[in-house]
Amino acid sequence: MLAIMLLVLGFWGGGGDAPAAEAGLRILASPSYRLHTDLPDEEAHSLSAHLEVMNSAYRELFSGLRMPPASVMDVYVFQTQQGYLRALRRDWSVDGTGSGGMFVIRGSKRAVLTWKGNQGLGRVRSVLQHEGFHQFAAELFPGLPLWANEGLAELFEHAVVVDQRVVLGEAPADSVAMLRRARDGNALLPFNAFFEIDSSEWGSHVRSGAAGLQYTQAWGLVHFFLYAREGRWQRPFLSFLEQLNRGMEWSAAFRSCFNVDSWSEIQGEFLAYLDAMRPADYRSIIQQLEFMAVGMQTLAAEGVYPGSLQVLGQQLQNRSFEFTSQLFETPRTMRADDPSLYRLPPGGDGQASPRFVLADDRGRPVGGSLLKRPWNIGTAGLEPRNFMVWWDRGTRGWTFRLDYE
Repeated sequence: MLAIMLLVLGFWGGGGDAPAAEAGLRILASPSYRLHTDLPDEEAHSLSAHLEVMNSAYRELFSGLRMPPASVMDVYVFQTQQGYLRALRRDWSVDGTGSGGMFVIRGSKRAVLTWKGNQGLGRVRSVLQHEGFHQFAAELFPGLPLWANEGLAELFEHAVVVDQRVVLGEAPADSVAMLRRARDGNALLPFNAFFEIDSSEWGSHVRSGAAGLQYTQAWGLVHFFLYAREGRWQRPFLSFLEQLNRGMEWSAAFRSCFNVDSWSEIQGEFLAYLDAMRPADYRSIIQQLEFMAVGMQTLAAEGVYPGSLQVLGQQLQNRSFEFTSQLFETPRTMRADDPSLYRLPPGGDGQASPRFVLADDRGRPVGGSLLKRPWNIGTAGLEPRNFMVWWDRGTRGWTFRLDYE
């Protein structure tokens, strides 16, 4: 997804009225946003709610920092790409060619813009997750360097939202593969150059359609700082962001927090992490957990309580059980005779493979018990986080909820 934060400064001389309203747009107001859109009501309300969920996630990740005074932010979602590009040219004096969405600044006014077209709302949500971070960060970090700004935005773009909760940390297989191919072909930008890249060079790649690698490299770098070596770099990285939040110049803050004199000192550690990085599809994993939980719930209603994943699979196959998950944009139908539903993709060379496990109420793996209740179902060895389905018993029987580390 190509997107860019463009700073369009001085066009108004620092003040004035808001950009002219696009004909046919209506405004949906929520606590943190004004959504300007010509989408149908159901889609518009869905996106308005999604914006608030993401705003809470931004605030949660940076809860230890000094937050700016709460203000309502503007977001524009157009039905057509033509409407999006026209508004950028007319109201913001910006050429949006090659972009999927933008956060723009014109004088004192700031907004996120994107469009839906013939694609599903999933693409729009991803753009809003990315560009919405830029909008939030503009208030929180006055000197955030471009690599960190885009890397964090990509981190949020890849976030999975389930039950109004935002799960960060997924490593998409295509992103990992792109970085490894670039490394093998000497196409990764050396850190001394990448850390100093400016908005003019970045923007030229966006307009030419050649910016995919630089976005992915920024994502990989932030993922490394947050999750490599069980969070070895996370504290220095968050300290770095805290110093930016307090107004410190970014390169001085980085050297101070990471105790390095050159960006290249980080490069070797990053390349080692790239070798060890394990792709994970959180949406697929969550759907598999939902499938097994609904299957276990169905068996519990019959008084059947499998004590192992093997027995669970056998019991569900005996009943030709199938389930369609509606959690994400595209429904997924899963059938009990598919053995891949009960396992996770293997780890890389020298890595222990992640797996599904049955667990007790403390999350400890179990198996083979004759206890008359559904076991909790979770993942083990999944990085950078694991998931768990927990059970509760009420007046209507067993119900389950998803949690994650």
